[in-house]
Amino acid sequence: MNDLPRISDESGIADRLTRIELAMTGVGGADEIDLRKVFATLWKGKWVILAITALSAVMSVAVALWLPNEYKATAVFTPASTSSTSSLSRIAGQFGSLAALAGVSLGGETGSDKTVVAIELVKSWGFLEQFIRDNQLEVAVFAAKGWSRTDNKLVIDTDLYDVKQSQWVRKFRPEDGQTAQPGGWE
Repeated sequence: MNDLPRISDESGIADRLTRIELAMTGVGGADEIDLRKVFATLWKGKWVILAITALSAVMSVAVALWLPNEYKATAVFTPASTSSTSSLSRIAGQFGSLAALAGVSLGGETGSDKTVVAIELVKSWGFLEQFIRDNQLEVAVFAAKGWSRTDNKLVIDTDLYDVKQSQWVRKFRPEDGQTAQPGGWE
């Protein structure tokens, strides 16, 4: 037994055993992420990150200013009335469902077309109401009687709106939910 080296320091053995245990279990190995090291690496590269961010921002603004402005408008057209239609189209409307059974389209207006028109009308109404409100056109739309060419001004109905006091003076019925200022449906 004298041939074995004698270890006088017991803490050295404990350290070695801890290292062996960590190596065997994989804890503290490549599977762990040290957040301090990650943040230190990011802090070292802060100027590169800042430069790339600034360059991207400048390029985004340049492209946005370089592109032309594009506007999109859609419209749904429908006849004002179907009462003045030709006799041929009236016949097509009468026999349209029978022809549809045979797989023939006579070109009459169907109920689904009316639904699409109604939905589009409601959508455009909301847009129009918001546009009037945003541009403060309520007086011009609701209280204008006409246009004075000599003064180059709107002629406002004084029974509805008092221009001097800038307030609505029309008669209204609160029991019907009306207010002095006209609502969107009016």
